[in-house]
Amino acid sequence: MPVKSETPEATAGRILQETGFSGRLPVDVYEIAAQRNVRIIERLDLTDDLSGMLLREENLSNPVIVVRKGDARVRRRFTVAHELGHEVLHVGRTVLIEASTAQFRINERRSGGEIPSQWEEVQANRFAAELLMPEVLISELFDRNVVKTTSDDELIKSLAGDFDVSDSAMQYRLMNLGLMYPPFGNEITPTRSDRKASSKYSPRINGGRRRTG
Repeated sequence: MPVKSETPEATAGRILQETGFSGRLPVDVYEIAAQRNVRIIERLDLTDDLSGMLLREENLSNPVIVVRKGDARVRRRFTVAHELGHEVLHVGRTVLIEASTAQFRINERRSGGEIPSQWEEVQANRFAAELLMPEVLISELFDRNVVKTTSDDELIKSLAGDFDVSDSAMQYRLMNLGLMYPPFGNEITPTRSDRKASSKYSPRINGGRRRTG
């Protein structure tokens, strides 16, 4: 049960503590689900428009997360974490469907399914990001790897491998934490070499920028 004043990130951190996460990577999201009595089913017959769903009906003793088996492992892991976010944060919803097409949404609503709201999706994504990529560990490994790698792409791939997530998920995580700038924008940002060499920049958030002085 989420604490009313908690952010999705704080809730994910609490879940990590409650399930005995030791800090060893990657986070075992399947073990976390098991400890919460959430059953995971991977199926090949889910359509391309359906990456996963959370089933929480009265006739089910425990919640069930269904994941598309054909997806890459890193995507399945994120889907499970995302659906766990719905399970923890959005109590009381009977069925939650992850779909991308309007036709599928109409069909699922007719059969009793509920499409999560945009805000619920944002919350579930924030939860999943913190669950799989805890900020404290991201910052620690970022500090260690930023001086060892020669390009942003290499840095992203290295961290993505450590946390067993996709490169794109890691890139978004680094940008959302203020550790990496978006690849384009109206503002001129310092180059990678500037960020590594200058004492004015550090992998810490300060007003949404990486400036420390």
